[in-house]
Order: sequence, then structure tokens, then C-alpha cells
Amino acid sequence: MLSNMDLKKEFGKHIGLFPFIEKNIEGASIYFSASQYAWSLKSHQTVVNGDKIKINANDTTIIFTEETIAIDKYFVGTCHTKVSYTVKGLSMSSTPIKPGWTGRLLIVLHNNSDADMEIKVGDTIAVIMLYKLKKAATFSDEKGGGGRFDLLASLGIQITDEMLQELNQRHYVNRDDVLRKMREDESFKNYMKDKKHDSWLILTIVVVLITIIEMGILIFDYVATKQINGIVALLWAPTLAFLSMLVSKRLN
Repeated sequence: MLSNMDLKKEFGKHIGLFPFIEKNIEGASIYFSASQYAWSLKSHQTVVNGDKIKINANDTTIIFTEETIAIDKYFVGTCHTKVSYTVKGLSMSSTPIKPGWTGRLLIVLHNNSDADMEIKVGDTIAVIMLYKLKKAATFSDEKGGGGRFDLLASLGIQITDEMLQELNQRHYVNRDDVLRKMREDESFKNYMKDKKHDSWLILTIVVVLITIIEMGILIFDYVATKQINGIVALLWAPTLAFLSMLVSKRLN
């Protein structure tokens, strides 16, 4: 299973996620949110009214996620229900995200209660966990397709041409485009800057410690011999130069 730090290493390279919402990244999971595309399994009609999604009592609601995910053949995922939904009587049909998948996810929520429920477009509706395989899968779902339109059709749910055009935009169905859109996303750029800054901070601390030690040796040597050790001085010069470069890099 991938932790948030594992995910950070893979994001933009082997795992694409767009749009990218940093607050939805947890310790070992990613929260996916509801899009404006949702239907009742009983009526086959949309259950979206403005920014509200109605989940009818004793009915099943099918919702496309707002996010698109793209993974290569070294990864697989699982979908899980939010605990806050479970206690209200909502359950979800857990399905795998196959190696090589690219597209939105189709989340199936069951309202097992006798009361209608309502969520908002943009609310998180599913918890996704990703796993890295030791070897690439020989069977994968690389074609993705942006979503299970074939499944919707088999259930009698009609998708308008306008919906299909929106859902089939290239950055929703093409893996390379998902990765590109993710890398171009300002939220993702800021998220990755933190990683780079952490690395620079650690390196800066190490160099500063080395500099302090070398200065201590120089001072001790000078006090003892009234002379500066040429070898230590030779080492100190490039260390100071490198430290100056680090400081400059951090300021920029």
C-alpha cells in the first residue's frame, strides 16, 4: 500500500490525478469527490439539481468522480466507503482500479435507509487506496476510456452528447494528457515544492553542521599551534561556497 510520501514520489510520473486537490491526500489514501454527473438506478434519471445530488431512499445512485486517475501497469487500486456515510446508512460497492486504468471512477452508492439523503457536488464520496506491484501486470486496462459508458448504457441510463463530449475530453481519457495536466496544475506545483524544499532544508542543515565542525577544527588548531592547518582550510573554502549556493537557492 502506498503512503502519502510514496504517492508524492509517483505523482506526475506513474500516477496521474486531475484535478489535484491537496487536502484530499491522506496518510495512505486519496479522497475522490462527486461530479455533476449522477443518476438513480431505479428511475435512470439524473439526480442532480444545481449543486445538490439526491440519493433516494432504498435506491442506488451512480456518480462519476470529479477526478480522473491514470496509473501504469505497476499499480492497482481499491475503492472504499467513507465511515461518515456508512453510519448514515450509505454503502458502496467496492471495485478495483485495474492496472493501466485511465479515466474517472464510477462510484455506486446504496441508500439502505428509508430516508432520502443529499450531498453536494464536490463532496468527497469515496476513499481510494493504491498498491504497487512487484512486477508489471501482463493484463491491464490501458484503454481506460474515461468511464464505464458501456455499463451505463446496459443499465438504461442515457448520456447526452454534451455529457459525452465533456467526459471524453483528452485529459480525462488519455494517460499522457492526465499526467501533463497534473504537472501543469498550480496546486500540484505548490504541493511538489514542499518536497523540494524539505530536501534542500536537510541538505542545508548537513552542510551547516560540516561547516561548524570545520570552523571548530580551524579555531582549535590555531589556538594550539598559532597556525592554520592548510588541509582543513582547503576543505573549508568549497564548503562555504556550497553553503552560499544553498542559501541563494533557498532565497530564490
